[in-house]
Amino acid sequence: MRRARLLVVAVLLLLRPVHAAGQASSSEPAALLMFPYVTVDRAAAVDTLIEITNTANLPVGVRCVYYDASGAGASSAFTFRLTMQQPAAWRLGAGGEVALDGGTIPALAGATREGVLDCYAVGDDGAPSGTDVLIGAATIEYGGAAAAVDAARYNAIGLPATEIGPNADGVLRLGGVDGEYAGCPAAAALPVLLDGATVGLGSGGTVEHVLSSTLIVATCSQAAAGVSISVEILLTNEFGQQFSITRPIQSQLRVPFSAIDAIDAIAAQGSSAGTLRVTPAEGAASGVVALALAAHASGGDTRVHRAFISPRLIAAFEAPEQIDTTLPAPACAGDCNANGAVAINELIVGVNIALGNQATTTCPAFDLNANGSVAINELIAAVNRALSGCDG
Repeated sequence: MRRARLLVVAVLLLLRPVHAAGQASSSEPAALLMFPYVTVDRAAAVDTLIEITNTANLPVGVRCVYYDASGAGASSAFTFRLTMQQPAAWRLGAGGEVALDGGTIPALAGATREGVLDCYAVGDDGAPSGTDVLIGAATIEYGGAAAAVDAARYNAIGLPATEIGPNADGVLRLGGVDGEYAGCPAAAALPVLLDGATVGLGSGGTVEHVLSSTLIVATCSQAAAGVSISVEILLTNEFGQQFSITRPIQSQLRVPFSAIDAIDAIAAQGSSAGTLRVTPAEGAASGVVALALAAHASGGDTRVHRAFISPRLIAAFEAPEQIDTTLPAPACAGDCNANGAVAINELIVGVNIALGNQATTTCPAFDLNANGSVAINELIAAVNRALSGCDG
């Protein structure tokens, strides 16, 4: 009888529905969004339009951290709030106001910036909430002369929270046994046309576009000081030939196809198409995400049309990764967005942190001694900066 009961239990366990672990996706709501490439170039009238939508029927906070990869400025962070089903959109170079008192998004300082933007759901206290409700997209806008106006858009890559869920220690853990979010992709595959390939348009191919492309790779692990790994870039052409090369990257890699030997070698043999597979090298401390930015130009036209090629995300990176959201506090106390001034809304944030209503990670610029809390003397230092300026 006992044996029969054990058999019934075993059968029931086998029939029990198995819930697959969440995986990285560019189409499903997630708790963490990764934008592997954002840029601002004020002289060339280039900016990045960021769109984030709350898909839930409850409000959610959103904290975004920009990690600079250009060497032109420091990383920075900001927090805003979305009501139920609310979208928000802003340009990195201009900033903006989120409707319905959602908060102010600061403009990214500097004439030219390139980097990675990570945004994640947070609660009322500013700590990560682990709610899978966010979707997003980025559009690189090219302005200037009318003939140069263009835009290229891609969906953010989302990582859902795990059952463990995030804590408030300032580090977001991806994958592994103790992961707070799903692991980063183990590889990214991109179907591409190689530099010099031509695309016939119109009736009988009367218009020919010649392609040139740029590969963009970003590490999933991020920190203000950067994350260094090596990646293997493998190209397989339409004839099954393969070439590979290993490249080091520091948080982000942006390289024209023509500067990648493996791609140039295949293109030189008359090949026009292939699949790029980007994989972290053995022993790397982070998985990667990748995009290709293809530029179409015709011989008789000065205009260039650009389009992003989104990746097929392959499996999950096995080793644990982390995104360090704590940024070095600026020299100016209370300057949350590192713009060289302390505003009233930033002082309010400082008071809320001191009262325990918001996490210190909401604005590390108040925590001058980096002890995880904000004391009266630190608030006074911020008020003085608001009155006399950061240079005073």
